[in-house]
Amino acid sequence: MEKDAFKPWLTVWGHPRKTIRAVIDRSPKKGIFWLASLYAFQYILFNIGYSFRGPPLVTFIVALLISPILGMLWFYVFGWFLGFTGKWLKGFAKPEHLRAAFAWSKFPVFFNYLVWVILVIDSGSIFFEWTTLLAVMNWVTLALSAWSLVLLILMVAEVQQFSIGKSILNCFLAVLFFSLFPFIISLIWGALGLVA
Repeated sequence: MEKDAFKPWLTVWGHPRKTIRAVIDRSPKKGIFWLASLYAFQYILFNIGYSFRGPPLVTFIVALLISPILGMLWFYVFGWFLGFTGKWLKGFAKPEHLRAAFAWSKFPVFFNYLVWVILVIDSGSIFFEWTTLLAVMNWVTLALSAWSLVLLILMVAEVQQFSIGKSILNCFLAVLFFSLFPFIISLIWGALGLVA
């Protein structure tokens, strides 16, 4: 990819390995804050839209304010788990390269904003009732998430110098530990509470 023609938001769709290689060769930290913030914001909006019934403006503002913190925490912790489990598989990627792979793999999920806008227009609210449109949009969201997972596997393979199989295992182990993380923290918290 030529330096002046580098557009990762376009190339990530069809050339994820070349894209992540170009990102880490140029500046692996560039854009991570915005990618993390936008990813967390759309995640919060979707989850609030399905389950929360607070004042819409307050909900939107709270989501906007906490998304940068939540997004960066999410990307750093998940990136750490990718590195931690990747070392078991003889991976050697730097933490910032794994965070960049995770961040850029989430780019397709940003089209969920368009889905969210369509649902808001359809329902007239940021809170959604079950409709046929909602069902269709859930399938669109699922497809975008699946492509995001494919991108993650390909990008982790590139930065860790893994085969696709090893990359799948690395991602699976990272997701497993990331999912167990809150449970482990609560166990430690509880144990400390018993000791004190």
